[in-house]
Amino acid sequence: SGSDITQIQLNQFTDLLDDCSIPDKNSVTCNRAALDRIFIATNREDDQDDATAEANDDSSLMRFEFIEIFIRIAIAKYVVSYLDL
Repeated sequence: SGSDITQIQLNQFTDLLDDCSIPDKNSVTCNRAALDRIFIATNREDDQDDATAEANDDSSLMRFEFIEIFIRIAIAKYVVSYLDL
């Protein structure tokens, strides 16, 4: 839910990315659509145990996913885009 301080929803995360000037419309790996796909991939719950999966809202990132998504974004923005040059 939007009032849970331990989770962040996609629209809130998108606002955070915009505030930090992370999206790059000229980038294939770090444009808005790519960042949305990274959010979806990070939020997958396939291998979580029952307690974690139950607490993890399907449309929100938990604290550990919040750290993970910034690592994924950094790789997309600085590693993958560099390798494509």
